[in-house]
Amino acid sequence: MSKVTHDSSQRKSAQWLWHRRLTAAEQIKFACEAIVEHADVPLAFSVNLNPVFAECGLEWLRRRLVWHLEQVLRRPLDLVVVGVREAEAGRYHLHGALGIRRGERIADIRDALRAAGGPWQGRGSNYQVDTPRLINGGWATYIFNQHAICEPSMTNSLRRKAVLLAWERLVQERKMQSDKLTHQNHQYHRHTCAALAFSWNGDLDDIFQRAR
Repeated sequence: MSKVTHDSSQRKSAQWLWHRRLTAAEQIKFACEAIVEHADVPLAFSVNLNPVFAECGLEWLRRRLVWHLEQVLRRPLDLVVVGVREAEAGRYHLHGALGIRRGERIADIRDALRAAGGPWQGRGSNYQVDTPRLINGGWATYIFNQHAICEPSMTNSLRRKAVLLAWERLVQERKMQSDKLTHQNHQYHRHTCAALAFSWNGDLDDIFQRAR
């Protein structure tokens, strides 16, 4: 992917796009795609919560997740978490994504997520944590399509990457639309001139010169 140089005005425009134009689902999608782009090993995750922790609010839960993960990884990390509530049972739990480096053990990540979620004795307690590989932003689509209530939160470092990625995509889409329109206008111009040449029985190059 070609990169866009970001000056201060572009950063302001990117922030405006992020806060005023993108839905929560789109923000999570770009956060997931930023993790895929920057991380050696991008992971999705799901965590079932201790009922007491489930009442503590998403920001508190995100900070708890980050603290436990950073204790294991010994470094800052990119993380996005979404608090979701099932439509039928109403159980509040977490979905999210994070990026790890080569050599970092997924088993350690799972232990940290389990510790952050707290003691959990619900049905299927052996499956409190799930950590599938994150492929693309489709994880966000699943989250927002399957659950009634979704609250997103992410680390500042990931938000910066996701904001700029969203801006790059917008710039690229606008360029593609502009190139497509230019091509369509060029084709229309040629077809019009060819029709004139046919009807006038004139030389095509001469018709092009007259049409300019």
